[in-house]
Amino acid sequence: MRDDETRDHQPEQRPLFDLATPEQLRDDAIARVAHGAGDWIDQALDVVRGVCLERDEFTTDAVHWYAMQMGLEEPREPRAWGAVMKAAIGQFCIKTDRYIKSQRGLCHARPIPVYKSLLRWAGSR
Repeated sequence: MRDDETRDHQPEQRPLFDLATPEQLRDDAIARVAHGAGDWIDQALDVVRGVCLERDEFTTDAVHWYAMQMGLEEPREPRAWGAVMKAAIGQFCIKTDRYIKSQRGLCHARPIPVYKSLLRWAGSR
């Protein structure tokens, strides 16, 4: 690997006493992951859009299931899903204030948000 390739994938250098909030750090990390995911992000967004057309409410468990059914491979970086959902919010769905336990084994029953489709909701008016 060339030195310039290594630099392209390193996190942004921050000052020693950076006062960035945890949310800013999270958003920066999501942006870096999204940048490296390329076409995969667009394909994953298509999956989320499809879920939003089919369901009034859903979780990322459903998105993962649909992605698997459509043959979309898992990203090299699992956090890329965060970039996908961040891009989908406001465009295809909204995040509710409800959480349920994930059914996916990799998630170890951690709470995940419930999303509400904007596509189904808009069509039902």
